[in-house]
Amino acid sequence: MSSEVSSEEDVLTIAEAIQEYPEEWLAMRVTRRDSNGQPTEGVVVGHDRDKRLLRTNTIRERELCIFFAGQSPVWVMI
Repeated sequence: MSSEVSSEEDVLTIAEAIQEYPEEWLAMRVTRRDSNGQPTEGVVVGHDRDKRLLRTNTIRERELCIFFAGQSPVWVMI
């Protein structure tokens, strides 16, 4: 599925989202954070193998966390 934006409000933990969409970039609307402010739960609003396309399709979202659900690609700059 390419850059699909979910209309469902299914809240998932980060681990559940990674299991649901392996080896893809995920965009989650954050619904819960831990005591350090790190996202722990959210709603997947988009997923794609292309990070740029995902970001383009979710640009209007607020409180968004984008991450890769798998081994970090070698080419990703930190």
